[in-house]
Amino acid sequence: MATNNHLSDVDSIRNVLATYCIALDTKSWELLTRVFTPTVHANYPSAVFIGVKPIAEEMKYRLEHVASQHALTTQTALLADDGQRAKVRSYFTATHFGQGRWMGWKQVVWGEFVDDLVKVDAYGIEGGAREGEVGRWRVRRRICRVVGQEGEERIMDGDVGGLE
Repeated sequence: MATNNHLSDVDSIRNVLATYCIALDTKSWELLTRVFTPTVHANYPSAVFIGVKPIAEEMKYRLEHVASQHALTTQTALLADDGQRAKVRSYFTATHFGQGRWMGWKQVVWGEFVDDLVKVDAYGIEGGAREGEVGRWRVRRRICRVVGQEGEERIMDGDVGGLE
């Protein structure tokens, strides 16, 4: 049977993962520090990143020339017995809208995140949360898998790419 703390932790985890989408769509890169641990290991199709800063730099570069809407859909969250770790699988849809010469064009990517999260204390230290306390959660490890995409990928290059 789920406890109130268990349900609150799952809600906290979902909120952290939603913050990732908001950070990308609003281009508020500093919000990514509320999503990932400082030493996160993230495996994206474009590269493997260690740390929040390289992830933020890559997302800024990739999303610089587009408006976007990132959405999480189907999701499962499994909390470890110790209440300090969780494994979450989330399906996502990332829609990118062209700007400038690419206005009216879009690219859609479908995929999944497989995330390992840890509970952190108010200072971001792993394992610092007290037992039974609803804590702050951060992604320690992420695997991003793309399962399909559709549309014009050149919109990501902005006005640099041609329409030929």
